Amino acid sequence: MILLIYNLLLYLLLPVIVLIVVTKSRKGELSARLWGTVPDSSQSIWIHCASVGEVNAVKPLIVKLRELYTDLPIVISTMTITGRETAQNIHSELSAFILPLDYPHLMRNTFKKLNPRLLIIIETELWPNMLSLAGKKNIPVVIINGRMSEKSHNDFEKSMFLWRRPFKAIRMVGAQTRQDADYYSSLGICPAHYTGNLKFALNLPEWDINELRSKYGYTPDDFICVFGSTRPGEELLLIKTICQLNLEMDIKTVIVPRHLERLEEIVTHFREAGFNPALTSRKETGKLLIVDEMGILTSFYALADICLIGGSFTNFGGHNPLESAFYGKPILIGPHHHSCRHSVEQLKINNAIHIVEGSELPKAIRFLYHHPEERQEMGMNARQTLIEHADSLDKNLELLKSFLRIRR
Repeated sequence: MILLIYNLLLYLLLPVIVLIVVTKSRKGELSARLWGTVPDSSQSIWIHCASVGEVNAVKPLIVKLRELYTDLPIVISTMTITGRETAQNIHSELSAFILPLDYPHLMRNTFKKLNPRLLIIIETELWPNMLSLAGKKNIPVVIINGRMSEKSHNDFEKSMFLWRRPFKAIRMVGAQTRQDADYYSSLGICPAHYTGNLKFALNLPEWDINELRSKYGYTPDDFICVFGSTRPGEELLLIKTICQLNLEMDIKTVIVPRHLERLEEIVTHFREAGFNPALTSRKETGKLLIVDEMGILTSFYALADICLIGGSFTNFGGHNPLESAFYGKPILIGPHHHSCRHSVEQLKINNAIHIVEGSELPKAIRFLYHHPEERQEMGMNARQTLIEHADSLDKNLELLKSFLRIRR
């Protein structure tokens, strides 16, 4: 009955949902969401991710599964075009597609084409019709890199009458932290195990830093501060910070917005403050550069002297700090980092990250600017933190063994 009400609401809201998809989607995304572009791939391992961050996190696992399960096709669904494009570049034999909206007829078509042997969901991508169909077809669902905040746990506890049936399809959870595993276990869904955060098992491109800097118009001696995945309000904070710092030091700043649909708003903020920002898409260079292209954030983390993590200075939960850690960079993050709390905790233990209030950001940048030895030590500690947690890949593979036959 609950699922019936959910689906009824979905169909009643279809005009509104279509309008949202039309206004928010990029070219080609509308047809994928409303009609589906699902590949024919029977007996597949189906992996579902949200976007680029989750695809990058699970990439080492996907590569290993491709090596071990040579007789099974692997397909990856994402919620965004950039996520799909990132997934397509992992391996030539992988199929990637945008997940259609969670309507019964769209999900039935998806399951018919894929006929998956196993559905692996990354982190928190839980959709009622997807889970319910998996349960009806006796297709095991495993959550990998699962995370659950205290708020989400409390919300699920209050609404388990809505989720009990869909959750029956979930056979196992591999959780990022012991706390995440405890939250899942207390809901009584299925066994939950602490397997670590796959985001620590990063496999990102290695760069010649001087060549990379030259590509974007920087010299080896430039001091570059990269503010990645910025959210509303953080550009205004950065403007105040830059205005203070420019009076006393020579600093180059790079802003990488989380969502490019905000580009006009961001450019306007800087121009009103007296700045003339350059844009990467125009091959421009300057003291203030806005990255208005998708998929190149990690290259800017690689060339940076300091990395600031967006979504954390305003209350958006924070974004992944581990990509900058991979490149051995000192990291500054704001107090609102609950979405990546475990990563931050581990980096903080090793003195690889500083948690900074927005008002203290100029002071924190100033300190690192004048103390290159501290920058170097924090960067080395950041890389070491990834090495210490690299066993998460093996733990997650072990978890999947009971669901798939591994060829050796």
